[in-house]
Amino acid sequence: MSEVRPSTTPWAFQVGNILGIPIRVHWTFVLLVVWVGAITANQGNSFLVGVILTLLLFACVACHEVGHAFVARRFGVRTFEIVLYPVGGISRTARIPSGFPELAIALAGPLVNLGLAVLTLPVVIFLGATEASVGLGVEGLALFLLLANFGLFLLNLVPAFPMDGGRIVRAALSLGLPADRANRLAGTIGQSCALMIGLAGILSGEFLLLLIALLVFFGATQEAMSHRRQEVLQGRQVSEAMMTRFERLAPHDPLRRAAQLLLNTAQDEFPVVDAWGRATGVVSRHGVLAGLGRFGPDGAVLEVMNREPLMVEPSDDLGELLTGMQGAPSGPILVTDGDKGLVGMVTADSISRFVAIVSQLSGSAPPPS
Repeated sequence: MSEVRPSTTPWAFQVGNILGIPIRVHWTFVLLVVWVGAITANQGNSFLVGVILTLLLFACVACHEVGHAFVARRFGVRTFEIVLYPVGGISRTARIPSGFPELAIALAGPLVNLGLAVLTLPVVIFLGATEASVGLGVEGLALFLLLANFGLFLLNLVPAFPMDGGRIVRAALSLGLPADRANRLAGTIGQSCALMIGLAGILSGEFLLLLIALLVFFGATQEAMSHRRQEVLQGRQVSEAMMTRFERLAPHDPLRRAAQLLLNTAQDEFPVVDAWGRATGVVSRHGVLAGLGRFGPDGAVLEVMNREPLMVEPSDDLGELLTGMQGAPSGPILVTDGDKGLVGMVTADSISRFVAIVSQLSGSAPPPS
């Protein structure tokens, strides 16, 4: 199998490296830090207090994700990166086996937070910290770390995706049920949990609970579909899902030809192949339209093509490839076979069609696209 480098998260910059895993922060996280700092300043506290406490909270989130990654490594599961968003952290991993490995990996994150809370509890008791102590003093920081880690522990035990509790439930169920049935049942439990949160929000008049309920409901639905999709694709080769009939462009073809192909075919992306049949890039519909405006119809395709397309081999594992990419590809994946050059192309649409066909042949309903 060829070595395929999984795509990294766009708009995220690296801030560190733990266990060989890049730790990245999405740029929107900076907005959150500034926003929280402004709120604390508005409330009469220092802007710096809000900034430092927010950074400490996300340090706890990072420790949580590292816990997942550490246990995943023990089971031979690779973690590609850890990304911190304003709404929390995400570990991008290769496919996690169902059953006990998934259970252990899912439990690792909350247990890290529980461990950190237990470690800070004696300090809080010894210093006699109270709610009024929260600040940049030793007592205040210790109390904040205790509350933050215990809160993360409890939050992640909610039995609904995208929290770890949903994965814990699915993994526990899969110990005694078929993986597909365990996944569907865990998704139903998550949706039921979301409905209860929503009902509590309606009865209490709390808009925030309604928002959380919506996020949990759609998170449970999406995770169940994603897991089902992974089950269908796991062990399948790229050659099984690739398109073999499609239009190609040459680097020096005029954009006029690309525009004509957009009109005459159903393709939105075209592989660019040189005179020797080697794939040299990909040009998208957006690139063609932008190029027509900038270079005119006589401009060359090479001026607007992506020169670093993702390329794989026909024998590569399709499930592992898409898991590393965290879902369907945002652009076409070019399939090359040694001296034969370009032999196929995989797109989000071709994967959806393949999943639907395999699901029907296996007698189960396909996950929605």
